[in-house]
Amino acid sequence: MNKKEIESCKEAIEQFKISKEFCFIEENPYMEKFYDIVIKALKKQIPLQIRNPINMECKYNRKVKYCSNCGNTGIKNMKYCPKCGQRLDWKVYREEEYM
Repeated sequence: MNKKEIESCKEAIEQFKISKEFCFIEENPYMEKFYDIVIKALKKQIPLQIRNPINMECKYNRKVKYCSNCGNTGIKNMKYCPKCGQRLDWKVYREEEYM
């Protein structure tokens, strides 16, 4: 996801937040839940940096990488976390491989 796509996603989130304020939630209580679901899904499309804690090391002496959103360690170069659906950003680790 490039910077333009990330900015578009952030802008869409803000637009949904504004729309939610003007929605007639009293008339349709499901609309609030709908807006919350859409906002949550859009936020998960914005890549988060993978965390690599210093103190957690596996038996092969490699540092364990985990999802910044939910803490799942079973992500192994995946584009999305299989547990929470968060889009993952591996850029830092790819750059380290070439240094």
